[in-house]
Amino acid sequence: MPARNIDRASVERVVSGLGLPKIYEYLSLQRPGAANAAAAALIQRGTAGDKSVDVGRVIAEHAANGKCPICVQTLDVFMQAYGAEAGNLALKTLPFGGIYIAGGIAAKNMKALHKEHQFVNNYLHKGRMRQVLQRIPIYLIKDQNVGLLGSKVICRRMIHAHTHLSHLRSKL
Repeated sequence: MPARNIDRASVERVVSGLGLPKIYEYLSLQRPGAANAAAAALIQRGTAGDKSVDVGRVIAEHAANGKCPICVQTLDVFMQAYGAEAGNLALKTLPFGGIYIAGGIAAKNMKALHKEHQFVNNYLHKGRMRQVLQRIPIYLIKDQNVGLLGSKVICRRMIHAHTHLSHLRSKL
């Protein structure tokens, strides 16, 4: 992968599905030759624009089976940053009812999420604010279609409201 210069790093560049290839790219440059050749070839195809290759999935699968040290390290870095950012969000919003982690990456990679408590340790790693975060439960939503479920509820409410209004208008 060719090195690319960016003018700034943001959380979104790391803690998102797009972040996995970026982390992998950086680590590959730091440790040339450490990546699994098959994984590297697939990731190269995906980052070159081959839509049939899901780079995040390739990284996660090769990390899960331990066949690519760069993929393992990539997923570890991702989960650590994910935990740290979840802790930042919790401190900003103080959701004492709980913080809910949704989306495919966490649900599909629970083993990496729990590995050596890296997510939780980085979530709590906030100095004297640790005690505040310990009071906020963390929930993992395993249903990857939770966003669609919410949309379904809104659509049903809209249809019900429209039907109810049409019914009232017909009586007038």
